[in-house]
Amino acid sequence: MAEITLRSGEFTLSIGIDKAHVLSYDGEGRPLTAFLEGRTYKRGLDNRVLMVWRERRGGAEVKRRRFLPPAERADLLRRVHDLAALASEGFRSGRVEIVRPATGNEVPPERLREWLDRIVSLDPSRLEEDGARFLSVYRPIGILPPDQYLSVVLQGTEGCSYNRCTFCHFYRQTEFRIKSPEEFSQHIHDVKDFLGRAMGYRRAIFLADANAMVIPRVRLIPMMEM
Repeated sequence: MAEITLRSGEFTLSIGIDKAHVLSYDGEGRPLTAFLEGRTYKRGLDNRVLMVWRERRGGAEVKRRRFLPPAERADLLRRVHDLAALASEGFRSGRVEIVRPATGNEVPPERLREWLDRIVSLDPSRLEEDGARFLSVYRPIGILPPDQYLSVVLQGTEGCSYNRCTFCHFYRQTEFRIKSPEEFSQHIHDVKDFLGRAMGYRRAIFLADANAMVIPRVRLIPMMEM
């Protein structure tokens, strides 16, 4: 049994009895999260995978997390890919029933097939390439406030204009600069091209990097208009 849930920009695939495996994807078919055997895996756009689980220590339950090393990450992504491929094959052959919860909007079967095709086309090697592409769109990779994790991040600046806080070392190797209008315009197009159908999964726009509001008003307003 497989169950599909569609939201704006997100595709969730639940597989097995009692939904033992739950996989979610963005509009481009990139894996977002996977729930397998009580552990949650979160894939970032740079193709790193964070594993989150709970275990008991000293009589208390604690939350643990770690990033998977390359070999372990490849194994996990291969397993997730194989599960999605089985569901896709079952959907096409009619051997697996797809239950679509009633949402008031009927989803045409061809749309489901297109989305499943995109998911299956992104095998672990292609996800590695996609992660490398992300790293070419965002240079350098900074840090986001937690409430902006689902925003479209646009880098109006690179680095931090102060960069001397004793508690923060995220931008020590990056020289602060403000992007020119031409650079920023190209960056917007690159971000839109990279996100593609996944844009619907994003909820807001966040102007980065560390303190982009130091951009002089005469330059900031045209950026906001873009």
